[in-house]
Amino acid sequence: MTTPDVRPGPVTTGGTLTPAARRLLEQRLRGRSAARETGSAPVRPRPERIPLSAAQQRLYFLDRIDPGAPTYLLPAAWRLNGALDVPALTAAVADLAARHEQLRVVFPEHEGVPHQRVLPAGGTVLDVTEVTGEDAEDRERRLAAAVHAAALRPFDLGREPAFRATLVRAAADDHVLVLGMHHIVSDGWSLDLLVRDLTELYRARTRGRAAELPELPLEYTDYAIWQRESDQTAALEHWRTRLAGLTPLELPADHPRPETPSGRGAVHLVTLPSALTRELTALGRRAGTTPYMTVLAAFQAALAFHTGQHDVAVGTVVANRERVETEQLVGFFVNTLVLRGDLSDDPAPATLLTRTRDLVLEAFQHQSLPFERVVDALSPDRDLARNPLVQVLYTQSGATAPGIVLGGASGTPYPIGLTTAKFDLTLDLRDGDDRTELAFVYRPDLFEEATVAALARHTVTLLEAFCATPDTPLSGIDPLTPAERGHLLGAEGPAGA
Repeated sequence: MTTPDVRPGPVTTGGTLTPAARRLLEQRLRGRSAARETGSAPVRPRPERIPLSAAQQRLYFLDRIDPGAPTYLLPAAWRLNGALDVPALTAAVADLAARHEQLRVVFPEHEGVPHQRVLPAGGTVLDVTEVTGEDAEDRERRLAAAVHAAALRPFDLGREPAFRATLVRAAADDHVLVLGMHHIVSDGWSLDLLVRDLTELYRARTRGRAAELPELPLEYTDYAIWQRESDQTAALEHWRTRLAGLTPLELPADHPRPETPSGRGAVHLVTLPSALTRELTALGRRAGTTPYMTVLAAFQAALAFHTGQHDVAVGTVVANRERVETEQLVGFFVNTLVLRGDLSDDPAPATLLTRTRDLVLEAFQHQSLPFERVVDALSPDRDLARNPLVQVLYTQSGATAPGIVLGGASGTPYPIGLTTAKFDLTLDLRDGDDRTELAFVYRPDLFEEATVAALARHTVTLLEAFCATPDTPLSGIDPLTPAERGHLLGAEGPAGA
């Protein structure tokens, strides 16, 4: 994996993002960043019991509340067509776990406090299984069931590593490779590293040579120790001030909130018309905003419309790999930031876009402070049924998942059928070369799809209005369809008809 050559420089020129700043923001939000901080690797002497990072601590706590829940599983699978050297792949998987410590870490407790224990290399194996069927349809059904079972098999974090590899064989030249992981040891950036490293390790095994991979300057366990000891007083003060008096966002729900979220999720997907995508690109050039910023502004305006609140805070996630030493590491680095939008003065889209751009830039400048420390500092009321500080998430990801090539076997992503909802609602912006998608992931325990579809529709309507009437105050923009307006006024016919 390579990172863009983005060097520190001015963020804006005449109110417009510089090309370097634009690339930097988009790459970081996608899980790719040009690491800025350099210097000696943050390696400290390891104590007998290695602490968890702040983010790992939160996921461990959530796993103890609901052991075995799939909410924070992070599996990936590929359908491999072509000749595959299974012994070489078996050895490459073992090499992969030997290279990355997090793939062989367990999380035992001592006097009620979890810690990391690294198991010796050599214990990771590739589980190979075979499916048969009376005909092609039956075999495909059994294949899907086997992949699903391998991907969603829970982990006992205190007793076994949170990583396993399974190869499901459907025919001599037809396999599915499944990498099962828990989020506590991996993230999206890590998955790309695992694909890259496994490809090279397999190539090396089949050719009888050493793998050509960059040396790791440290391990994630070293990072966790460094994070615990680092002084982040200035960043903490920034977030304490920025989020003081935050009013939690309350989206009207269709069902009572369960005491314990099930983690089940559903998706409402919207593909933007090509013409609108082009208009948004032009709008971004004029306003100095990235697509991420432009959609965020409209999304927060839609949330304000649905909630009647003008203090609109949503969460976002960043790769959080600011140090060059972390670029090659497999581990759970992603951090959550709170983007607090202020719509109290009825801004016009042009004003809101400028405000949103500044909000995002400011948040990114203080992204390294663990979200868990922000929560501790603000001490909000704790409720197991809710996430602290924010119930809505906004993210940006690529439109396609990475493929994999293992010698003569070419692999494309295989659907696992897992949709989880870590927040009440998440809007994921998926912009590729040929289309832009808005994926609204929601908790069906709370919302009916029609409710989410309406929010999605209003977000798109606001995006259209941002392009057409950028100087009209938000109060002058009506996102309702005629059918919705008639329904609210008591006319016959359901909303959204």
